[in-house]
Amino acid sequence: MIEDDFDFWGGAEEATGEFESKGGSFEVLPDGTRCLAIIDSIEWDSFPCEEGEAIKFIKARWSIMQPADYENRKIFHNIKLYGDDPSGKFYDAEKQQAKREKERATFWAIDKNCGGKIAAKGRHEITNEELQRCLINKPMYITLGVWETPDKTKSGNWIRKIEPSSAGAAAATPKPKQAAKPVARQSQVDDDDDIPF
Repeated sequence: MIEDDFDFWGGAEEATGEFESKGGSFEVLPDGTRCLAIIDSIEWDSFPCEEGEAIKFIKARWSIMQPADYENRKIFHNIKLYGDDPSGKFYDAEKQQAKREKERATFWAIDKNCGGKIAAKGRHEITNEELQRCLINKPMYITLGVWETPDKTKSGNWIRKIEPSSAGAAAATPKPKQAAKPVARQSQVDDDDDIPF
């Protein structure tokens, strides 16, 4: 019910026909950015499936706490515990076992940094309620990579590394790199599987 003192028409006479919303930038953060972050949303989802059983994945959203330049920025993270969407453009059947192992290592690193409560349950099935109760609002460090489609029409961030909150302060905001440099990776907590190719 609309409150009596709510004037829907207030401001209509001053309207110019133009409006710009401030904030909400989705600019890609620089490669190698290391942030203190929390998961603020997490749930199961599944790839569309025309035949056979749908392949589930965990859809997580991170919220950056530090560095201050990126505070409250969101990073979207699909944790593909059962592999990629087989109907996806970049699906490679030969890489699925390695992908599943890497994604599961990523998930268990997150759980460990949140107190290991899901691992302690020792059950195969994990509910949305358990994901949310056990993994939301627990600070840890993430290091971001940058992905780009081959035609360079789309780009975004992916989570390359996960570390406990005891690993040290978030680095200062990195400056754009002049030339690409090789990056040391820790396979047990690295995750490059949100790259769409």
